[in-house]
Amino acid sequence: AKGDIVRMLVSDDDGNSWERLVRFTADYNGSGTPQYEQWSLVLDTERANTPNNMGYVILRKELTFAEQVTKENTIYEIRYDFDLGGATVIIPSGCVLKFEGGGLTDSSNDGSIVFSDTLLDGDIKIDVKSIGGSISNEHVDIAWFGALPDDEEFDNADVIQKCIHIAEDSKCKKLYI
Repeated sequence: AKGDIVRMLVSDDDGNSWERLVRFTADYNGSGTPQYEQWSLVLDTERANTPNNMGYVILRKELTFAEQVTKENTIYEIRYDFDLGGATVIIPSGCVLKFEGGGLTDSSNDGSIVFSDTLLDGDIKIDVKSIGGSISNEHVDIAWFGALPDDEEFDNADVIQKCIHIAEDSKCKKLYI
């Protein structure tokens, strides 16, 4: 019935599945599979069936990036653009930032991101003035951090320097310019 909270097994097109807590937003009589429009997530956190049993969080656009990225060994799916708003965000150890259409910026130029053995995945977009720490990728690409490698009029020097530091701290084998 409307308002009821239940556990539901959710799966994607790749065959991955996980349990989610959902609240019915419309009447549901309990027969068949409820349609997506009939339920909403109670928690936007799930435990995925991954080899390492990592947590999986689809970041919500109505909360800040810093409020949501709080647990170690978790995959954080970034579907929306997030502005750090001057915050310093320390990514917990062993996390994956999975960029699925969204990105990270800092309009104040006072914010920073500190990685902690973080894997960057997907269409990576991080345009933040201050970055540090270590990533677990085998290479670093300057385009991930706001560089415009094909634009001869754009000064990529700061981005290249940031990427060199990340590569050194991470022991990355390659830097793509």
